[in-house]
Amino acid sequence: MNKDEQWYFPPDKNLKVPEKLKKAIIYFEDRQFYYHFGINPVSIFKSFTENIVQRKVVRGGSTITMQVARMSEPKNRNYFNKIKEIFLAIKIELWNSKENILQMYVDNAPYGGNIIGYQAASLRYYQKSPEQLTWGEACTLAVLPNAPGLISPISNKNILINKRNNLLKTLLKENILDQETYKLSILEPIPSKLNKIELIAPHLSQELKDKVSKDYSII
Repeated sequence: MNKDEQWYFPPDKNLKVPEKLKKAIIYFEDRQFYYHFGINPVSIFKSFTENIVQRKVVRGGSTITMQVARMSEPKNRNYFNKIKEIFLAIKIELWNSKENILQMYVDNAPYGGNIIGYQAASLRYYQKSPEQLTWGEACTLAVLPNAPGLISPISNKNILINKRNNLLKTLLKENILDQETYKLSILEPIPSKLNKIELIAPHLSQELKDKVSKDYSII
């Protein structure tokens, strides 16, 4: 756990985002991720237009980079903070590679409750490392940060299943998955409980916690 009592693993520069999880996240969150400069002008225009019509923030239009910016400086959702988020996203793009930005996202994304980051989420939900995730599991983790409080596998399983299956269908249409893999993936169960993570070396855990709280910043 980190200093805020959240399940969290310190970033490891030797780890890379597994290919399944990477593709699932990009196709769900930001298909233009590798082509934009931190913001997607078309998506932002659509979101601003819809929000003005509805007279409230109903659509974010955020890229993965903008979400990293929001994670670094959490604030209420309003137009002023959205503009600050846009400029910070551009700054992040100028100073980081796309792979680093994606790594920042998965390391700091909320996965429900007090679970932060893909490593903790993979262990708590599936008792396996991210590299061992199936397509169904990777897609489940890809959609969770979108609204972790509303699509929890524990309390709102049906909503989560629908979102996961829609993402799997998208990957099938994009020829990322073949028909057999798709059919097997939509049959995979959603976890019904959180698994425990045994602390084999508590003193090492505390050292890592102290190091994260002292040294780590996502930008």
